Amino acid sequence: MNNQQAMNDKISYGVFWKHDENEEWSLFAGWLPFSDAKGIYNKLALNPSCKGRRIVERVETFEVYQEEQP
Repeated sequence: MNNQQAMNDKISYGVFWKHDENEEWSLFAGWLPFSDAKGIYNKLALNPSCKGRRIVERVETFEVYQEEQP
């Protein structure tokens, strides 16, 4: 491995909401690919208990410290 280390990012999305019983943002569904999160986000609008909704992006970075290849 050379001086430049490999970095890998994993991006996922969570759907948070506010509802009748809780005024704080809470996780409704996660951590998913964006298309799945967007579908859940859109369907959540039909829920009469939903008082707010948002999609949150999470980025996890994984760093390769040692690697061997033939």
